[in-house]
Amino acid sequence: MNRSTIEVFEDHLKLRVEGDLDTDLQRNYSEAVVLLTENSNAQGHDAMRASARRLAEQLPNSKFEFLSKQVSGPYALLVWRAHSDRFNVNGGADTFLIKDGKIQMQTIHYQLVSNKGRPGGLGQQDGRRPARTSDHDPGRTAPGPNIPGHLPSDLE
Repeated sequence: MNRSTIEVFEDHLKLRVEGDLDTDLQRNYSEAVVLLTENSNAQGHDAMRASARRLAEQLPNSKFEFLSKQVSGPYALLVWRAHSDRFNVNGGADTFLIKDGKIQMQTIHYQLVSNKGRPGGLGQQDGRRPARTSDHDPGRTAPGPNIPGHLPSDLE
């Protein structure tokens, strides 16, 4: 019998907190999982490994907090934040489609905020809006109002 959405979702979160990506992929993700972000459209376990690797590069020595978890039928939502030696994330959101006991699709969106120049490592002092990214790619940001098309030098 297949595991429920809640069982798969909670197991995924537990394994990621433990740092066990390989077990998480094998047990909780379809081999054909679709990963959608603002800057990418990828598929498979290798795409999830690359995404996890980029996230670890952007948020070294990070501490994640899960702010909200919601499940409805085959859908799950995780709202999170993270603090790291390099950047912080104040409003990350991942969504999941879980069917047949596996994650079939995941979306990822978050906003990197430089932690340089502020006590506690939160935000920027120069008044610029933070760079945005959603596929853990430190070289790309999403265009938007008053947001440059690349990471400002203080965020690299």
